[in-house]
Amino acid sequence: CAAATSQIDEFVPQNLVQILWACATCGYRDDALLYGASRVAKRRFRDFSSQHLSNFIWACARLSFKQDPDLLQRFCAEANRKMHEGSPQHLS
Repeated sequence: CAAATSQIDEFVPQNLVQILWACATCGYRDDALLYGASRVAKRRFRDFSSQHLSNFIWACARLSFKQDPDLLQRFCAEANRKMHEGSPQHLS
């Protein structure tokens, strides 16, 4: 995770989401990675597909990452904009 955290600003949305999804699936929480991912996501949510949004917020929830309320606000705004793009599964 240290290597991922040091390069996180260079990740495209798919890579960012895959790293978080993998950590969440394993139950591995790294706060530096989560804060870095949050920072990058807030800048790049418009580049996320509806699937990326769904997987990203699932990973945050699975890892109980609630320390950034601004992240949730921005996520909700972007999810509302992209509601028409995804399948019903992406809304789950």
